[in-house]
Amino acid sequence: MNESKLNVSPTTLFPPMLERMLETGEVQGRTGAQNLIGASTRNNLAVLAAMLEQITPTRTMEIGLACGTSALLFLNYHKQRGGVDEALHTAIDPYQADLDYAGLEQIERAGFTPYFRHLPKLSDTALPQLIAEDARFQLIYVDGSHLFENVFIDLYFSVRLLDEGGVILFDDATWPDVRKVLAFVRKNLTANLQEVNLEPFRPAGQRGIRYKLAKALGKTQLAAFRRIGDPLRPWNAGFRNF
Repeated sequence: MNESKLNVSPTTLFPPMLERMLETGEVQGRTGAQNLIGASTRNNLAVLAAMLEQITPTRTMEIGLACGTSALLFLNYHKQRGGVDEALHTAIDPYQADLDYAGLEQIERAGFTPYFRHLPKLSDTALPQLIAEDARFQLIYVDGSHLFENVFIDLYFSVRLLDEGGVILFDDATWPDVRKVLAFVRKNLTANLQEVNLEPFRPAGQRGIRYKLAKALGKTQLAAFRRIGDPLRPWNAGFRNF
């Protein structure tokens, strides 16, 4: 992981196209405008931007592209950082046709295609493919299917693609299925994944007692973990109910 700092503030990682989408609630598909759906919130995007600024990953990945809000943030980061290699950011999403290719359309319009790789497959197929390719990432954002079995598969394979010290984030952490997967992590993977305190990464108005109360009540929408060891548990590892 590159330890040098990105010489921009997190707010500048929001490209104009992303700002317009968040302000209007609309996105341009290939055949016309439509309502913005499946988008990360502005607060969550601000957390992602702050984390990008701190850890300066060289390669990033997200599961779930949708209308492209988080992808625009990741790709603008790579452009501002001066990345020249292809596929600095990878997105897994087989459902772009259902959204009039809105996510891909925004990436093309913003000129981010040289930094982007799209895998139009389900994550249970795409993630093993990336493992077979020996792909590595320093930051992974999981925001695809919210079914327990799918989120668990995303966790299982994603941590194997994550470099030591890399961070995996889960959106919609209060969703019952997602919350159950996170409970497994907190009970059984603490030797491999260390939970990250996201309060310092949140916008100023979302810190302090307000954040601590939301965290205590299980109302925070993002959860993050840093890989601190081999994600493969030994065959005789103990199991704690979750």
